Amino acid sequence: MRARVALAQGRAPDACEDLLAAFILGRNIGVHGSLVSVMVQADYERRIVEFVGENFFRFTPEALATLVNGIESAPKRTNVSQAMDMEKTAFAGWIIGREQDLRVAAGGDEQKALAAISELLRYVQGEDAEKIIQAAGGTSAGVIAYTSDVMPFYDVMQSLATASPQNLAGVTERAAKLIEGNTNLLVSLILPNVGSARGREVETLTRLAMLRAAVAYRQRGIAGLNSVRDPFGEGPFELRRMESDAAGHGFELQSKLGRLGLNGVQMFKEQPIAH
Repeated sequence: MRARVALAQGRAPDACEDLLAAFILGRNIGVHGSLVSVMVQADYERRIVEFVGENFFRFTPEALATLVNGIESAPKRTNVSQAMDMEKTAFAGWIIGREQDLRVAAGGDEQKALAAISELLRYVQGEDAEKIIQAAGGTSAGVIAYTSDVMPFYDVMQSLATASPQNLAGVTERAAKLIEGNTNLLVSLILPNVGSARGREVETLTRLAMLRAAVAYRQRGIAGLNSVRDPFGEGPFELRRMESDAAGHGFELQSKLGRLGLNGVQMFKEQPIAH
């Protein structure tokens, strides 16, 4: 990362420029809308906050203010809920529509229709295609109906995508039981791990708020810290001073997420680790 080199050379503004470019790149990747792209977006953001926390002492207050303002004005993030809408329409919905088109194009020739649908499923699901066709009864109409049975499960996934941190574990457990208890092979093959994705999203949103809080604390002390709320708590973040030669000197911000089994801690170093 060029930001690391810039900081080592005392060029904090250049480091901020590089970090903002990476942040915006992550947001632009998320615009694709798939769950994978949204998770890549979250990973970019997590890494940037962690980098700033690790090198907090190297940034000037002015550079930190520029960074936070740049993040605030960055393109809007794509969330997990939006990704699931896209997955439902552009993946499962597309497969069903394509299967229907292939059946119509076969002009009533069942063998031709099934062969075309089989080729489609091999493209999408690889070696599981034949198992799916067999489970669907071995007919083109059966495969279309079998694939369509997946659609209601996207509503279950949507409940995961919007679950609060307090409810996430329970909703994830109920969704897992529904999926495990269903005999439709496509349910487990197509549906992604939305519970994990939502957990990472919640953690990322919290880290971004922690960055704002840390910068406000640097600028205005406790009053600044208290001006930024924990997005999933009932007030500001908890502050814990760190004075350790092994871990470095600085402060740690703690979110209520830590009490819910999620990562709710971020350290901001005010001095380098002593060697």
